[in-house]
Amino acid sequence: MSTIVVDLHPEVKQMILEAKQGTFYNNTISTQIRGKYSRKLYYQLLNKESLHREWVVSVSELRQILSIPESYNYNMIKSRVLDPAMKEFEESAD
Repeated sequence: MSTIVVDLHPEVKQMILEAKQGTFYNNTISTQIRGKYSRKLYYQLLNKESLHREWVVSVSELRQILSIPESYNYNMIKSRVLDPAMKEFEESAD
């Protein structure tokens, strides 16, 4: 009996997971959310929606989940990731 082992690069695995997540959501909303971090955060929040009313995550966890560079300090995360995402959500999302 033979086996084949396929090992995908971590970035490829992440892209597959994100593509899979996107298929379960309202395409009208998800296509209006343009920012890379905004879209990733939108999918994460939708995944958490059925579990809890609020999602508490540390900055280091958020950095890992959204693939935020280590060079971003908290102010950069707020101004380049969180603030733009909130603006897009207010304009486009439910």
